[in-house]
Amino acid sequence: MGKNALVLFLVFGMLCVTMPVKAQEAAKPAAPATAPAAAPAGAGEEETDIIAGKISTVDAASNTVTVTDEAGKSYTLTATKEETSIWKGDNTIELSAVQADDPIELEYYKNKDGKLVAIWIDVLTKEAAAPAEAKPAEAKPEAAAPAAPAQQPVQQ
Repeated sequence: MGKNALVLFLVFGMLCVTMPVKAQEAAKPAAPATAPAAAPAGAGEEETDIIAGKISTVDAASNTVTVTDEAGKSYTLTATKEETSIWKGDNTIELSAVQADDPIELEYYKNKDGKLVAIWIDVLTKEAAAPAEAKPAEAKPEAAAPAAPAQQPVQQ
């Protein structure tokens, strides 16, 4: 009995020492597979902001878009191929594919000349633009109570 207790104590002690080390190794984030996208030229230290609203007008020839936010404020932004990513759902699209009344979210910054420059424009799909309360509520199954641990008889 004494040898078994000593062996169990040693094994338990080793597990207590090695498990936290393994957990720390698992918690380290993996290196990114690709380098993050470069910041837009001119974005530098400028602050960015996000607008949610609708497209008022698009002028693909002059690379501008006018957006009205949810509060009714209007913004005219530059959107160039070099500085602006535009997508709808999972597809990258051109500025010319954006239409008036499209619901959007976008991020922008103010350049050195004081012009607003769109960093990205997300043209929302009908599903993404629908209000949350319009979606039917899904019943969530209640979590089962955890089972009580099995009791082992104590042998002497």
